[in-house]
Amino acid sequence: MIRICYAQRKSTWNAYIYENLKVLRSKLAKQKRTQAFKIFPDKTLMEMAAQRPQTLDDLESIYGVGPKKLQRFGKIFLEALNNDL
Repeated sequence: MIRICYAQRKSTWNAYIYENLKVLRSKLAKQKRTQAFKIFPDKTLMEMAAQRPQTLDDLESIYGVGPKKLQRFGKIFLEALNNDL
């Protein structure tokens, strides 16, 4: 029973982080005048929310984060994740 409650809280927290990452991505997409999925796809945001990377190296290991996107958006997303959005 305790594990279920913890898992539910973790899932809720991940959903909160995921939704806030989507808002950040939308703002960046508007600034860059591009589509949001071109910043990072949903799958990447979900992994960020679940794994909560702490460094650029951690972030680079997530699906969809290559060298170019890491350079362009890595610090912005890490800052958001580390500041609990």
